Amino acid sequence: LGLEHYVQITSPLRRYLDLTAHQQIRNHLEGNALLSVQEIIERIGAIEALGNLRQAERLSNKHWTLVYLLQNPNWEGEGVLVEKQGRRAMVLIPELDLEIRPRLPGDIPLNSHIRLRNPKVNLPELEVHFATEI
Repeated sequence: LGLEHYVQITSPLRRYLDLTAHQQIRNHLEGNALLSVQEIIERIGAIEALGNLRQAERLSNKHWTLVYLLQNPNWEGEGVLVEKQGRRAMVLIPELDLEIRPRLPGDIPLNSHIRLRNPKVNLPELEVHFATEI
């Protein structure tokens, strides 16, 4: 680019750290004090901790959903095909607020409703497989 310094930041703003970068640029252009290295490190640490907390919450929710399925081995319900990649698919089960990735025939259109039954749960791996009917 022929520039002495360059930093890549996203627009529109998608992440808190991008906002911090924009604040630093704005402060520099306006002649205001920049955040110190310590302040930036604290912000990065807070964001990383928040990301870890969100992941722990997602995993906990999935764990307890799978425990429910273990306790209800005859569960039957419906999922909606929301994404396809070859024979792999992503199916959303609204009743359980759960996403699964079953193998399905390739000719099923998106938004199709798929009947799911007989969950087979692998709790240590946080996985579940269902018998499917299209």
